[in-house]
Amino acid sequence: MFIALEQAAHPTPPHQEGANPPEETLDITQLRDRGWTRQMVTRFLGVADARRPATPGAGGRPAELYRISRVRNAERMVAFSEARRTAVERSALARRSQQDRRESVLRFATAIELVLPDQSFDTVMRRARDAHAPENVGGDLDDGRRAVQLLLASLEDSTNRLDVFQGQPGIRDARCLLLDRKLSLISSRYPALSDWCERVKSKQGRDDGKAEPQ
Repeated sequence: MFIALEQAAHPTPPHQEGANPPEETLDITQLRDRGWTRQMVTRFLGVADARRPATPGAGGRPAELYRISRVRNAERMVAFSEARRTAVERSALARRSQQDRRESVLRFATAIELVLPDQSFDTVMRRARDAHAPENVGGDLDDGRRAVQLLLASLEDSTNRLDVFQGQPGIRDARCLLLDRKLSLISSRYPALSDWCERVKSKQGRDDGKAEPQ
């Protein structure tokens, strides 16, 4: 009886967050690999059985752990199979929708009309050397680079037309595509600037395509 009273006075402490997790548990990442979604975890498993202390790269939060026996029991349920099938269908639909929107943005960027001002190469170079050139044309650049930037600035309105798609899938690629088109147009109109156009194009991967490389 004395032993029983002592045990009652010192009950077994509950599992602590920093303690070793129980055997046979799965975290959220492992559950996702098995076809679970966060909503399914909440619906079929509820509160986690344990937590694993946060590790670097885990976002600073402990990982929720679920006993594999509970996971397997849930996976045998008809309702779970239906929920997983619905999740797969929704995921596929979301991917198709995202791809459709991306292709739509790229088509728009391809169809934008680009018109360069009708001016001779000499005029372009003279403006590039002009100390009063537009502020968005770098004053510390050489004449060839300044000329390309000056011509890109004249096409800025076409870039602004993509602003309506900001945040949409494919917008970054669309801006890069449009910049490629503008540089190709400049190169074809002014062959002497082709090398400078290629140099600008080679740097576009470092930029999101919104602002022309400086």
